[in-house]
Amino acid sequence: MNSSMEKNKIIEELQIELKEIKAYISDLRKKGADVSLADMKIKSIPSKIVLAKITGEKEDAEKVKTILSDTKKELNTTIEEFKRQKEEEEKLKFNEEVNKDKTIDTTAIQAELHGTQTQEKELKIKINGIINKAEQSIIARNKKEAAEYYRNIVELYKKLPKEAQIECLKRCTELKKDIEDMKTRD
Repeated sequence: MNSSMEKNKIIEELQIELKEIKAYISDLRKKGADVSLADMKIKSIPSKIVLAKITGEKEDAEKVKTILSDTKKELNTTIEEFKRQKEEEEKLKFNEEVNKDKTIDTTAIQAELHGTQTQEKELKIKINGIINKAEQSIIARNKKEAAEYYRNIVELYKKLPKEAQIECLKRCTELKKDIEDMKTRD
């Protein structure tokens, strides 16, 4: 190094840069980033700055600059990895929240299904009961009553799910035919 002022200026710049890097490492550590590699790289810098100050050799100051530059590169890599890690954690957290909301309450579904099945069963029993009454009306030759029962059956039949309608269809069709046959005979 040429002059004492120039040497002091370079040493002061190195010390300032080291101080900034230490502060940056501290901030990253507080945020949870793994800065152990960068931290190890700067451990030897204070003694190397003292050596550069004592010897006044440009090479010694350049070695410190190289270590500081390498440490900055390491910190940039650490920051990128830390950001990716945080983004992944946020995505995972978000997905967990979304999936939590999608969790199906099987108890409620089973209760609803049971309720639907119970209603369907009750409708089928009611329809079969009315069909029986309509058949009794046909036997008694009461067309008007049989036709009224048939209209009630049709209204209840519409409320059944398709699968249950198929089960009742044969008896309903036979009943309708019997009522129509009654009307044509009279």
